[in-house]
Amino acid sequence: LNDRRINLIEEGFDVSLRISALTDSSLIARQLAPVERYIVGSPSYFEKHGVPKRPADLAGHDFMLYTLLSRPNILEMENAKGEKEQVELKGRFLCNNADAMVEMMLKGMGLVFSPDVLCHRHLKSGALVRVLEDWTVPALTLHAIYPHSRHLAAKVRAFVDFTVEKFGPGKAPWVET
Repeated sequence: LNDRRINLIEEGFDVSLRISALTDSSLIARQLAPVERYIVGSPSYFEKHGVPKRPADLAGHDFMLYTLLSRPNILEMENAKGEKEQVELKGRFLCNNADAMVEMMLKGMGLVFSPDVLCHRHLKSGALVRVLEDWTVPALTLHAIYPHSRHLAAKVRAFVDFTVEKFGPGKAPWVET
């Protein structure tokens, strides 16, 4: 398991599960589930630092920035009225592993711009709180990606079929219904 973008062919991987916009390639991508992204933090963080009311307020908060994004410190959000705001996020903690960021966020160390797949169970339990629910960013999609091959290996086909069954449209456990 790895957060960085791998080269399946050069590095000898059979399948990659990728949450990102896809680039043109010779790889096959099976679309699985939508992935929303939220601004989240712990209740203890918000008790100490206050709750932002609009995206511009985020500039005064401490973020944990995910360094594998192309612009980890820039956030562009839009509300239902079509208003758009861009804010520069500040943070003392830079990380290239989303799971580590969630653990630190649970301890009240800052806010995270997090994919719902990573924070959904903590939101349900109340360990994390989502803010700015009226503001959104474009959703991403979880894909299973694998090299094009005339004869797909049985293990690859079985794994991709499993991921489609488990996380395909309407089935992902983190997607609210």
